[in-house]
This record gives sequence, structure tokens and C-alpha cells, in this order.
Amino acid sequence: MQVENIRLDVWRAVTDNDQLGSDRVADGWRKRGLHRVQHRIMDVSGGLTTVRTAAPDKQWGLLSTWSWTPYDDGSVGLELLIRPDGTGQPKTLPRLGISFELPRIETVTWYGRGPGEAYPDSQAAAVVGRWTRTVEKLQTPYVRPQENGHRMDTRWAEMVSADGTGLRIESAPSLFGLTVRRWSTQAIDQAQHHTDLVAGDTTYVTVDIAQAGVNWTGPMLPERYQVRPGKAALSLRFRSCRRTA
Repeated sequence: MQVENIRLDVWRAVTDNDQLGSDRVADGWRKRGLHRVQHRIMDVSGGLTTVRTAAPDKQWGLLSTWSWTPYDDGSVGLELLIRPDGTGQPKTLPRLGISFELPRIETVTWYGRGPGEAYPDSQAAAVVGRWTRTVEKLQTPYVRPQENGHRMDTRWAEMVSADGTGLRIESAPSLFGLTVRRWSTQAIDQAQHHTDLVAGDTTYVTVDIAQAGVNWTGPMLPERYQVRPGKAALSLRFRSCRRTA
């Protein structure tokens, strides 16, 4: 299964709580340009690709080094290293991870927290186990479209299309957060009603190192639920999978 448009990602669709309280954290994120970052390849050498991710008119950025390794069993490993670059770094990030697109996926099976969504500050009802849901059932239908459907502490996930072919992602050894949707983050961010969201033949996947909490409505999100810019790493293995009836 073809993975397309894989890139570092720091933005999520703003939640109602991101826009509440004296902190209004979403305003600070937008002021730093986190919703409109661009990606520029800085260097390709020795099997490593270094990319700078930043808003075009800001001095801060994130440098990510991507290393891809093919294995004899047909799988491909990714080692991703991230470090801050430049001045004026944002105090916090909405999330830190990667995003990519797949052909239309119908079902997702994962080993991690579930069966409902789980964020750092809203995981009390989610337990670690093996779960299977359709892509539609992974969504949480809030009144206004916003960030939802994240499954944290994932060890592996299989995303399978109607014909039984799919993609398996495994962590090695770190855990990751998984979100699988019919719509892009940008489409959700711009939508006012669920009828504004139109599903197509593309599935949008995010794999997170970390994501900020979503439920806090006080003056400031507690530090334990924040995502701070800093050195980070992600180690994954991608492989084809097939499900038979």
C-alpha cells in the first residue's frame, strides 16, 4: 500500500477548549505560525534526509533527520530525529509527529489504548488492548468538528482497505499516538458543521510522538499535558499486511 506525502507535523484541528480561558492557547499557536508550516529539504547525504519545518516568516524551526532502511522481509524502517532550530521557539506545540496519506481504508486494528479516544488528560476510560473499529467508528462526533479520535500508547496498528490489503505500523520500541480519518486536519479546522466534511478516496493518518491535552479549561494547560519543543525521536517499521475473510 502506497504511503504518500509523509512529513513532520505539529498542528491539530483546534478544539473548543484550545480557545477558552485567559490563556487561549490556540491564539499563541497561530501567532507562531504553527498552522502554516512549510518543509524545506536542507541536506541529503549518507542515507539521511534533513528537513527544516517552519512558518516562512518566523525565525524558529524544527530540523528533522529521516533515515529509511529496507529489510529483507519487505518491511521498511524509519528512524526520525527532531531538534529545535533558530530563535523564538513556541512555548508549546499542539502535537509533534508525522502525517501521511493512504488510499481509502475501511478498518483499523490496533494494540494500544481504546476502544474510545485517548489523550494525555482524557484516558481514564481507555485501557490497553487489541481493538478493531471502522474508520467511521474511530471518530468522536463533537458538535463542532475539531481534533478527535486519537488513540495513545499504540504498539502497532493495521489499516486495511475493502479488498483486504493494508499497511501495518509497528513501534520499535517507543509507543505512538494514532489517528485515522477521512478528512485532513485542515478540512476539520475549517469546518463549522459535520456536513462541511466530505469524505473522499484518501485516508489521513497521523502518528504522534506526543499531543497536548484536550480537556483542560482552566487558565493554562498543566505542564504534564503540554508538548514542549525539544529533541525527540520516533522509530517505526512499515510493512504490507493482508486480511482474509
